[in-house]
Amino acid sequence: MNHSYIISKLNEFMFTLNKKMGFWIEMRFPQITNNWWEELILSNLSELQREQVLKNNIHNVRGLDLASLLRVFDKNWFVISNSFFINIKERIKIKEMQEIRNTWAHITPSDITKERVIDDVDVIIDLLQMYDASMEETRDLEVFIFDVKKDKEISNEENKKNNEIVINYPSVNIEQSKEVINVGSVVTLISDESKVGAVISISGPKYSVLINGGIQSFYKEQIKLKKEDNHSRLTSLKRVKSALTAYQINNPGSSNLYSLNSARIDFVPYQFRPALKLIKSDSPRLLIADDVGVGKTIEAGLILKELEARSSINSVLIICPRPLVAERKWVLEMKRFDENFTQLDSKDFLESISENRRDGEWPERHNKTIIPYSLFSEDSIMGTQSQSNRRKKNIGLSELDPLPHFDLVIVDEAHHIRNSNTWMYKGVELFIRNADAVIFLTATPLQNSDNDLFTLLNLLRPDIVFDKDTFKIMSEPNRYINNLLHIVRTQDDGWQENCRTENSRILSTTWGRNVIQHMPNFEKIYKYLDKEVITREEKIDTLSMIESLHSFNNIINRTRRKDIEDFCIRRTTTLEVPFSGIQRDLYNAIIAFESKALKQLHGSRSVRFMMCTVMRQASSCIYGIAPFVRELIAKRLDQIQEDGEIYEYDFDEDDDYTITLSELADEIKSLSQNLTDKDPKFEKMYEVIKQKQNEKNNKVIIFSSFRNTLRYVNQNLKKRGIRVEQVDGSVADEDRFEFRRRFMLDKDKEDAIDVLLFSEVGCEGLDYQFCDSMINYDLPWNPMRIEQRIGRIDRRGQKSDTVKIYNIITSGTIDAVIYDRCLSKIGVFEESIGDCSEILGDISEQIMQIMFNSELTDEERIFKIEKMADNEVMKIKEMQKLEQDEKTLFGFDLSNFIINKDVQDAENEWISSQSIKEMTEMYLNDFLGEGEYIRGKSELKSLRLASDKRQLLLNSLKEKPPTNNNNASKLWMAYLKSDKPNLSITFDSTCAKDNRETTFLTQMHPLVIQAAEYESDMFPCEIGITVVEDTLPKGDYEFLIYAWKYVGLRPDIKMIAISENNYASDYLLGYLQYASECEIDTSKYNEKWESMDKLHYDKWQAEKEIYIKIVNDDCNYRMDQIKQSYNQRAEILKTMVYEAEDEKIKRMRTSQLDKLQKDYKSQEAKFKEVISKADIHTNLLVKGILHIE
Repeated sequence: MNHSYIISKLNEFMFTLNKKMGFWIEMRFPQITNNWWEELILSNLSELQREQVLKNNIHNVRGLDLASLLRVFDKNWFVISNSFFINIKERIKIKEMQEIRNTWAHITPSDITKERVIDDVDVIIDLLQMYDASMEETRDLEVFIFDVKKDKEISNEENKKNNEIVINYPSVNIEQSKEVINVGSVVTLISDESKVGAVISISGPKYSVLINGGIQSFYKEQIKLKKEDNHSRLTSLKRVKSALTAYQINNPGSSNLYSLNSARIDFVPYQFRPALKLIKSDSPRLLIADDVGVGKTIEAGLILKELEARSSINSVLIICPRPLVAERKWVLEMKRFDENFTQLDSKDFLESISENRRDGEWPERHNKTIIPYSLFSEDSIMGTQSQSNRRKKNIGLSELDPLPHFDLVIVDEAHHIRNSNTWMYKGVELFIRNADAVIFLTATPLQNSDNDLFTLLNLLRPDIVFDKDTFKIMSEPNRYINNLLHIVRTQDDGWQENCRTENSRILSTTWGRNVIQHMPNFEKIYKYLDKEVITREEKIDTLSMIESLHSFNNIINRTRRKDIEDFCIRRTTTLEVPFSGIQRDLYNAIIAFESKALKQLHGSRSVRFMMCTVMRQASSCIYGIAPFVRELIAKRLDQIQEDGEIYEYDFDEDDDYTITLSELADEIKSLSQNLTDKDPKFEKMYEVIKQKQNEKNNKVIIFSSFRNTLRYVNQNLKKRGIRVEQVDGSVADEDRFEFRRRFMLDKDKEDAIDVLLFSEVGCEGLDYQFCDSMINYDLPWNPMRIEQRIGRIDRRGQKSDTVKIYNIITSGTIDAVIYDRCLSKIGVFEESIGDCSEILGDISEQIMQIMFNSELTDEERIFKIEKMADNEVMKIKEMQKLEQDEKTLFGFDLSNFIINKDVQDAENEWISSQSIKEMTEMYLNDFLGEGEYIRGKSELKSLRLASDKRQLLLNSLKEKPPTNNNNASKLWMAYLKSDKPNLSITFDSTCAKDNRETTFLTQMHPLVIQAAEYESDMFPCEIGITVVEDTLPKGDYEFLIYAWKYVGLRPDIKMIAISENNYASDYLLGYLQYASECEIDTSKYNEKWESMDKLHYDKWQAEKEIYIKIVNDDCNYRMDQIKQSYNQRAEILKTMVYEAEDEKIKRMRTSQLDKLQKDYKSQEAKFKEVISKADIHTNLLVKGILHIE
């Protein structure tokens, strides 16, 4: 088989791929957006490719070459992978194909080897299959591979060394004694040539040298002139790429995400958005308020990995509800991020507090730990200062000085701390006060009203949201900002004038005038509104700028389910069951007795409100409450007897009212004893369960707000032979975990559970997506709580296309009124209402006010409930209509598109799994000597190191231990110390997810960190590369690659390419990913490279001016924000000082005012210092030649 034939076949196969890929894109892209040619094709071509398309009047995919299609697919990767099921490893194939296309365009016979041909054709086959090619279409390629393997004329791959080529130039040897060292000479120490300094003065035999940041004196015999580096460092392409990967790992920038390939999870773009928001924020404190089931736990884990990539994260605290501790949810989830967490019980918690008091720091064994809210009590918080009746009191959390320090605190289900007068709130406040980073997670930040959101934000960012008045002032412009977003999205007739109106409304608010108008983006938005023609890119940029105006934009991340469209359909069935005659009589008698008893105890004050629990329990399950009515009656009559003297002038023992109570008590006792065995409500529920048991997935979850109801249902289901267990606040942690394990089992397993009963507390935050049916035996009145219930099964990972929700309602009860007149209208059961939480946040409060207003008649009550529900529905429908209009106009969901674009823009291709693999392989060969250490062609590989090699790595690791003491570090150390040579490894997140015991080598793994430190120590270097490119004229283009380090408010590092050709500058870093290597004589280009420093200087100076203005604007905006808060707080304190009559109080308030002024001046000085020191530091990395064929 001759070389010409092989080249022709490869070109034939690439042409086939080009056609197949084009057809796939033509079929799929219109499903993403109607305007797909402009938005997904043209906008993602290179500038010259786009010019060629327009010049040649190309209007369909068939006119594009393979290079263009590969680029389009790569640039749209997140949008495509989010719309269609494509494994992330196919992204690597796309990048490999770019390199293959470039290589075969100018390949020489000496480069053609059997291994290269087979590997490249394999990649083409994989891509053809991804684009739905049939077996028939790939058969020719497979036959060709078979022929190549048999052919003996094609040479095999030889081991090639990638050592750098060093070209030595002649130099004149000068004896050290003849060296002339003057002031200004650059010298090194004779004893250590790595120590370099500059001579600043000479006094006799002593030389003063500026070295290591200080001035030291040396004798002439101790120093020598630093030798000029007069040789070239021509380096292989593979080594340069590894070095650039190493540099990026060692120097993370705030523009790029480092957590994209860091966890054993499916790749879901929107789940990286909170991490991106955090690294761009001025303070690492964030409220993640994503809808139920979106994946907040994974988002918190990704934030942990993102922070690990940037700094040392060795202490992490997770605070969550007790059920999540019982089922070890966080423990298991964190293992996907290679993290081991302990869980504290009350004994461990008290011991940790005691050890913190003794040692001054939290015990190391619990540096990564999980604490349930239930451990926060008066005794555990206040300790010896507690007012409880406990005799023996231990040291409390609040008594520690200093308070425990954690690098990161994660507070799950943060709505639990919406009341600042609870011990849960106090416990969280003490732990986050001394934390470096804090994350709050809750799907329902507005449980009852916007007071809930204020409490959370005030706790999270007291420096910004320091009181309720400030919160209201900050919130005021947000509705106008939302209106502005909608107007820009839709761009109806007169939209620019409407935008100006909304801008005026924004500026009419206090926050708008004092803060927003000074924001850097506000002026840019004004300029945008004056433009006659608006491009799509400008529109998207402007939408992002408008979002940034939102007062809480940098504090809150909100991902709504409708933005990502990745959830199943909710099928709701309402089963309305009437009371039987005797049930109705018992219900009425219980309500009447409780009403009369409470009136006698408390008069008519708030009696209807106090009856809430009994009314709802009786509505939930009359059979559940019946066994306890004797206890209820006795309790009430005893209370009346004890407090009788209060009413002795109103009631006689024998008057009609007391007789009526006694009669009611007797009637209730009689009716409860005579209840029939047949319970219509239970029977209706049992029909659903019985039918479900015939299906393969027979699992059912039942919810009730009352333990009596759960107990009754539990007992009766067991009598019918249903395998059922109950989870509520009283169930032991180990039992919860065991129940969940059994509930997950297939129905044919002997110890499987078919039905699991839950109270509200029992289920919160737990994942049961393996179950697709739930029954509400009763309903909470708060839509947000209903959303929490449904979210247990309607969440990411649910295998069924639909989830079934059954609501069992008893006619004629208080619950039936709320359901029929309110909850069913709102639509909470048909679709997620998480995105309507701002509208529905206070609905439960409204329901309570109406239902328990004793001045209303039943008819008036029903009328008001219906009217309130209609108003809420109208608001929701209007909001949904506006959003649907936007979606229709765009042809696709812009919110989802922007999320994907944000994440893709933050992707760093230098730290992909493939780049990390290549860098690690090079390091092992460089550090340990040539060898095949990583074996296997699949994603699952084997690392094989002999004992002496492991010892070398161990010694190196001991010299510089890992900064992050996570589970991956511990397991790596254990392997190096073991006697086992083989270790199963992978660089791929999908493979790591499917193989949990396999070592996952990410950029945070100790081996990768070792490799990055070793491989980055070779700059500056020189290189020659070749690219086959039709859009750039043939020839040689000199280039330089610099690292720019941005010093300022948000430090960042970027790689910048410099070339006389602007197009080469823009695309050079991309070319490096798939270019081929070419030999060059670097001596020919030294002068040119030196002269190009002027180009670099001009570009640096222009960028620095822009950057300093950005820093200046940003800092001034922050100072305006702080000044606004300071002025408000200062006025409040001045008033308090003026009105204080007690001298002690006056002194205290004056001291607070002085501290406030001092803090303000300190913050102001800090921002002024940031402005004065803003700069861009530069570091030359690569000198090179780009050869275009």
